[in-house]
Amino acid sequence: MLVAWEAGWADPGVAAAGQQWVRRNRHALQAEAYHDGTYLNVMDTTGDNAAVVARSYGAQYPRLQALKHQYDPTNRFRFNANILPA
Repeated sequence: MLVAWEAGWADPGVAAAGQQWVRRNRHALQAEAYHDGTYLNVMDTTGDNAAVVARSYGAQYPRLQALKHQYDPTNRFRFNANILPA
């Protein structure tokens, strides 16, 4: 089963409360999950997700970091499930 949380608001003043609501409900649902996997295309874009991304790629992550370092050493393309340059 895949559950993707999506929330939006017109008033920037409620952004923090909306993000907290999503995190709280996601955490409650994860407690019932049988697998703590991550589908990287729908992961949380707030905060530091480096550990989640690294765990998702497993043993291939160092190789992907080397490629990222070769082709994007300044981390210009970082607005996704980002692989940090080696």
